[in-house]
Amino acid sequence: MMELKLSNPITLIDIEKYYKLYCLKSIKKLDWGYEGEIELLRLLRFSCFIVKKIDRIDIFDKNGKFKIYIEFSSDKIKISGQGDKLIVNSIINRIAKNIEKYGASIVKYVGVQYSRDNKTVLFKTVPDEILDLRGYSCPVPEIKTKQKLLKMEKGKVLEVLIDNPAAIEYTLPEVARLFNCRYEIYNMGDYASFVFTKLDNTRTYTNYTEVVEEVKENEIKELIKESDFRAFLYSYFDQIVEQRKAMQLQLEDIKYQGYTVISAAPIGRGWLFTALVNGDNIIAARLDVENNSFYNEDALKRLPIEGECNIFYLKHTERTD
Repeated sequence: MMELKLSNPITLIDIEKYYKLYCLKSIKKLDWGYEGEIELLRLLRFSCFIVKKIDRIDIFDKNGKFKIYIEFSSDKIKISGQGDKLIVNSIINRIAKNIEKYGASIVKYVGVQYSRDNKTVLFKTVPDEILDLRGYSCPVPEIKTKQKLLKMEKGKVLEVLIDNPAAIEYTLPEVARLFNCRYEIYNMGDYASFVFTKLDNTRTYTNYTEVVEEVKENEIKELIKESDFRAFLYSYFDQIVEQRKAMQLQLEDIKYQGYTVISAAPIGRGWLFTALVNGDNIIAARLDVENNSFYNEDALKRLPIEGECNIFYLKHTERTD
């Protein structure tokens, strides 16, 4: 059994919205409950029945191998189970880890329901553009928001619709600081509205463009240390040509045909890896971990990085190599 302290966690009982918290790969509504599939380490899959009660979620393996009970109270979640100890403990630990990573953010930003006629919504700054990023995981919200802000002029307002807890709590506030934007967050029920107001014009980055287009490797290795240059890379290389999921980020992942930016981040938040490559040639690399940054060879020495992650491969739309 495991207990997790969390204020007002009952929001998380919405199994249709938050089934992934409970290791469920998918769910299907039945007349009396749900059926779904639990996946562990991409190797083990278990078909299950799920029953949602007033203050509890019960998950039963169809073949009787285990039962998982998730109980909600005013300030904690209790997770327990019966059956195969190895399977039960693995599922409980995974659920606990998911709730610890995402639960507080979901409750904080999604827990209170607002209606469209609520004054908080009525007095929201009217945006010039709206960017709907619901359903995307990091680092896509960061990349797409940066791309949009780079093109916006001083005084313009961008509204980003987002339901990824890590992006709400960490990534988008970082983007606002980087691009000198004032921002407001509005709880819209099952997603958040992030409103950016551009306080200053974005630099044209003419020098960055020249360095990248002429592939001046030594200069790129130095510029990768600048946050503005990383932001420029995410706007210049603006086409995601491939996305992969991996259980760890390895050196072999930092290669791609042609001139490419590679961006990787964990499922959640914790680190961000950025590299500019040309085939097998890694021109520059940067790894940001919490408050530390590592560059080039120092960044590559820290590979592999354990943990499930998304890896994105980006190209400049005018390049075909």
